[in-house]
Amino acid sequence: MRKQFEEELQKKLQLLSLNEVQQGHLLHSLWPRNWWRPAGLWWKKRPDDFPSDLSNEYWVIPTVFSDWTDTMKIVKEEILGPIMPILTYENVNEATAQANGTSLGLAEASF
Repeated sequence: MRKQFEEELQKKLQLLSLNEVQQGHLLHSLWPRNWWRPAGLWWKKRPDDFPSDLSNEYWVIPTVFSDWTDTMKIVKEEILGPIMPILTYENVNEATAQANGTSLGLAEASF
């Protein structure tokens, strides 16, 4: 099931431009160093087929990760990038504690 989901997701992914170079640097600095980085996930320079007027922008593929923890900096802070961590919980109390365990009003969805 996961492989099928990943294949369907790859067909629909689009590149998104980040608003500022500083935002690109922030995302790179928050990226957990021990996480596998798929080839082509981050682009600092444009691929050859991008228009030349886009050459100075940071591009990133929308990314969904699982197995992150709510103690990781990239989960706790507003990163303003197309990255969605999936956090698990055992019960409603734990989910509520996770949602309330941040000083920022971060967006979330619970299923």
